[in-house]
Amino acid sequence: MGGHREQVSTNGQTQENEDEELSTGETNHQNWKGMAIALLVIIFVCSLIVTSIVLLTPAEDLVVRQAKLSVDDLFMDKFIIKDPGAHWLNERELAFRTREGHLMHLDVQSNETAILLANSYLKIDLLQSRFTVSPDQHFLLLAHDIQSLYPHSNTALYSMYDLHSREFHEVKPPRSESGKLQFVGWGPRSQQLVLVHKNDLYYQEGQGRSLTRLTHWGEEGMVYCGLADWLYQEEVLHSRKAHWWSSNGGSLAFLVINNTGVPIAELPRYTGGLYPNSYRYPYPKAGQPNPSVRLFVAGLTPPSLATLTELLPPLALRHQEYYLLAITWLDNSSLAATWLNRPQNLSLLSVCSTATGNCIERHRETSEAWLFHQHEKPVVSADGETLFLPLSTMQGGRGAFRHLAAIPLQELSGQGVHFLTSGDWEVTSVLAMHPSSHAVYYMATETSPSHRHLYSVETRGAFERTCLTCDLLPNCSIHRAEFSPEAGQFLLYCDGITLQCYTCRVSCIMFN
Repeated sequence: MGGHREQVSTNGQTQENEDEELSTGETNHQNWKGMAIALLVIIFVCSLIVTSIVLLTPAEDLVVRQAKLSVDDLFMDKFIIKDPGAHWLNERELAFRTREGHLMHLDVQSNETAILLANSYLKIDLLQSRFTVSPDQHFLLLAHDIQSLYPHSNTALYSMYDLHSREFHEVKPPRSESGKLQFVGWGPRSQQLVLVHKNDLYYQEGQGRSLTRLTHWGEEGMVYCGLADWLYQEEVLHSRKAHWWSSNGGSLAFLVINNTGVPIAELPRYTGGLYPNSYRYPYPKAGQPNPSVRLFVAGLTPPSLATLTELLPPLALRHQEYYLLAITWLDNSSLAATWLNRPQNLSLLSVCSTATGNCIERHRETSEAWLFHQHEKPVVSADGETLFLPLSTMQGGRGAFRHLAAIPLQELSGQGVHFLTSGDWEVTSVLAMHPSSHAVYYMATETSPSHRHLYSVETRGAFERTCLTCDLLPNCSIHRAEFSPEAGQFLLYCDGITLQCYTCRVSCIMFN
């Protein structure tokens, strides 16, 4: 009996153990099942989050994340603006550079092109060079190995390329076998050249002719003859050139800028060395002396007897500091000069005689505080009797705006000035005047303060205005134009969304 009960007990315990093992197995199975479901839910939620991020992230951000720009990337070819360097040779011909660097000739009337110089012909990389063609189209002037000094200033090696004989000549500094020059440029006649070396001005009648030294005052870093110093480059002329040819090439007007009394500023230059280099240059702060400036005209006929005449400022400015803002030749014996006093609240437009050296005031602008936009170069009429330039004028209760004004040069100061445009917008620059139609071309903000469009206005009759670019180039709001010598055609640049260049008459022809 006892053994039987023990057997039953043993069997019962065995049954209980089996039930416990079965229960534990089922529990473990349920746990793994729950964990798998939870994991799938987590994976699903994460995938939704990633998908949302991808769909909501702009495409350009993904591109940036995939390939971030580096400093080296900025110097890649695809980020470099391809400036065609286009310039007019005469009324129907111009020269330009292709994207491959070839120098080309274009007849804009027949639309025929010809290669002036292939980029592979010389060891010089023409894409990294500047070029101009002589007025007689016999020579190419090439500036290469360019070393920048200021944004508008540099030194370079200059070379001549004969388009007929295919010969190559180096333009050498005076009394030197080799070296860089500060500037070399063509005059308006044949093969005239002006050179600047060590801040002095030189003239050459043509290729192979001897150099005539026009100035002896140049001093590196201090006295500049025919070139702008730092102040005039950056704040006044916005160009390194400080000389202007008369139309017949017989005279050359130029500035002499003297920094002797200007305090010196010191600028550290970090050029990759252990310590920075120190660069010193004249820098006039408020209350400190400005560089003095003088205006001269060199008579170049004959070159061996070149004469210099100083043009004195109007009487109102002779005993105070002033700036010279713009020079425009009226004819071959007189020019217009714009002067501005140091406080910049008095601007004088004068007519200067190259024979007497006197500058007579023809118009003045004054302000109780500050005169803005005084750097615009005026345009002279074909008869040399009227100047066109933007002047400030009140537009009712809307305030003062700059508009196109005609100033008779034979009248006394401020008399006879009349405006050709009006409205609550501004004329930003005057570009050219057509000699036969008497239309004046100018840039203005008439459609929008942020837009620059090219307009023409008739100077006779009803002063009718026409916008030449408002519907010309799609998606372009900032335009720039360069007119041919007789203002019959113009090069049109779009400086807005894409940089493009066109030659324009009634229609436009794009070239690359």
